[in-house]
Amino acid sequence: MLAAPLVPSLRELYRRRDATPLPTRTDNGRIENFAQSLREYLAPLMREGGSSCRLRDGIQGRVLRSCDIPDLSGAPIETPAFAPHSLVFPLPVCFVRDLYIRGDAQFANDSLLRAVLVEGDAVLGERTSIARWIHVLGNLEAGPQAGLFGRASAIGTITLRHGTVFERVRAGSICAGTQTKTLRETSPVGGASSPIDLRVGRVRSHGDFHLRDSDAFQGHIVAMGKVAIADNVLVIGSVKARSSLEIGSGSHLEGTVVSRGAISIAQRCYIKGPVLSEKEIVIGPGTQIGTPASPTTVSAPRVRIAPGVVVCGTIWARESGEVTA
Repeated sequence: MLAAPLVPSLRELYRRRDATPLPTRTDNGRIENFAQSLREYLAPLMREGGSSCRLRDGIQGRVLRSCDIPDLSGAPIETPAFAPHSLVFPLPVCFVRDLYIRGDAQFANDSLLRAVLVEGDAVLGERTSIARWIHVLGNLEAGPQAGLFGRASAIGTITLRHGTVFERVRAGSICAGTQTKTLRETSPVGGASSPIDLRVGRVRSHGDFHLRDSDAFQGHIVAMGKVAIADNVLVIGSVKARSSLEIGSGSHLEGTVVSRGAISIAQRCYIKGPVLSEKEIVIGPGTQIGTPASPTTVSAPRVRIAPGVVVCGTIWARESGEVTA
């Protein structure tokens, strides 16, 4: 009786019917996979010469042309749509299902979109919201107070105007407001190499750590307390703080910036590596993070960026992200 519960385990040990690898994700992590899936889903609409046809799940899809735009009513459009050419929506629209535009797209203010693929450039009017994702093969411009919920990605540049809220944004360059300075193409100090590959030492502080104005430091900084970096400081290395981390204006950091507390970055700074916080990241105007030659990641539960900030790579606000005024 005591051995009876062990019989299934002993049989499996002997026959090994479930001794196979666990299934893993097959999308290789590419953000463009949403776009590719939408192309495959709407393929029947591209092949058909008419205005509508049934898709693989039985839902009726429709083809949108420029002549159809004036006839779109204010009611939500509940069918997947494919546009073979560029479109301009002069009035607010609401697409409950996916939209694929093979060209440029311009949406009026207060539009509501579920998922959008644009193969040209895209302009979102004021207060336009993306419920799930948008992918643009050109440049994406989000108007003031737009809402980018889910994923927003572009091959070119994404411009986020003031008041825009976002969650996960990825592009060659992400500009908040307008770009106020020349974009650094590569790091002027470290070049294409990573500070991890440099033969630099490490300083470990059991309390707070402070660098004064115009200091220069080569090495990695690890502090159990707060790290305060004053104005116009050069750090060739990474910085990690257990508490909060503050970076003064005009400072230049060649490595990674990590903190368990909040990170505050003042104006006109340059950071080459990832910026990661377990609480909040606030970035001042004119700051650049990453370069086109070395894209990176900014990640925290809350991210606040000022106009003039440029990030090359990804911004991931796990709870909320916003472009401040």
